[in-house]
Formats: sequence, C-alpha cells, structure tokens
Amino acid sequence: MAGVPGAVGTGHIPEPPPVPKRKQEQNQKRKPKRKSVTAALLVLTPLLIACSGWLVQPLGLGWLALGTLLSMVVLCTAWALCGAWPGTCVAVSGFALMLFLGPSLDEAVIEHRGVRYEALVVDTETHKRTSRPRQYWCRVGIAPDAGAKVRFHDVSCGKDHRVDDWVTVVVDPEDWLATRLAERSHGPSTGVLWTCAGLFLALEGSILWGRLRRRTG
Repeated sequence: MAGVPGAVGTGHIPEPPPVPKRKQEQNQKRKPKRKSVTAALLVLTPLLIACSGWLVQPLGLGWLALGTLLSMVVLCTAWALCGAWPGTCVAVSGFALMLFLGPSLDEAVIEHRGVRYEALVVDTETHKRTSRPRQYWCRVGIAPDAGAKVRFHDVSCGKDHRVDDWVTVVVDPEDWLATRLAERSHGPSTGVLWTCAGLFLALEGSILWGRLRRRTG
C-alpha cells in the first residue's frame, strides 16, 4: 500500500471521496427520465413495428415505402438509445418481427371481418419468372345483387382454375386488405404465432439489456 496516505503499516484502506452533492442531485433527476424512456421503448417499439407491418400489407409502393420508413426510424431510435450490441439485437429482432407480424395481422383481420361472396372467374393470367415458380392469377366477378362495393377483383389462384368456374372469395369491407380465395384464408398458423411471440420477447429483452447496460455503464 505504498504511496497511499494512511495505509502504510496500518492495513487501513482509505474511503473513497464523497460524491459531490450537485452530482447526486443530477443522478437522482436522471433516474425518473431514464425509467420513462425505457418504458416508452418497451411499449412503443413493438407497437410501431406492428403499425409498420400493417402499413405494408396493401399492394402499392407508397404504403410499402411509408411502412419501411417508419420501421427504420423506430429501429434506429431504439438502437441509439440501447447501445451498439443490444441495439443491433433490437434492430434484427424488430425487423424480423415486422416481417412475420404484418402477414399474421393480415390473415387474422381478414378472417375476422372478411365477407365471403360467390364469384365467377372471368379471366386467368400466368406470370412466369426465371428463378421463381409460376404465379397464377384469376380475375373474378361478383354478382351485382350481392352487395359488394367492388365487383371485380384479381386474386391469386391455382393452375386448375378455369374461366367460368365458380369460387368463393373473401373481401375486406374496408378495402384495405387484398381479396383472396376462401380456400386460402385460414388465419395465422400456430407456428407463425409462436415465432412472433419469440421475436417479441427477444425484442423486449434486448431493449432491457441495452437500457440496464447503459445504466450500470
């Protein structure tokens, strides 16, 4: 213990200097603010991620750009407030959650509020891509007396569907989600729901890790 006053030959370890009163007051003021920021991140981050996933469901580049921009702003803000490594985990889990949660919300909402109509296939199209399997589309028409707002819809179908076939379609009365065949509307699967739950827990855990790490740092 050479070089430390009061420690030579006595075995006495000097006490650390007291924290200035002004610094103590500053630390006390920061605690409620830090807790508020942490609570806001835990609540708003998954909520805004869900909004981003919902916005990209309609077909259109405008909604896709808006949803992507919102998710980038949310995840970059969370990354900045959580630090490098925890923030990276927040960004990865949050982006993955948006990819899974958006289609799950689509399936759940259309299953809940979708209206079923009998429709007639009036035209078919085949889209052939080099690296992907062929996509089959059917243009279907709903009877005028059925009460649908929009009579004609383009839906993804199979190669077995032919013109003049009768099919059942599920239509969103709000005209926000894409119309689909009833045989392809089953709601979100159990596996997808468990995946969303796991990504949600990973997102919340990464936020807590980053905020607590910064608090002790």
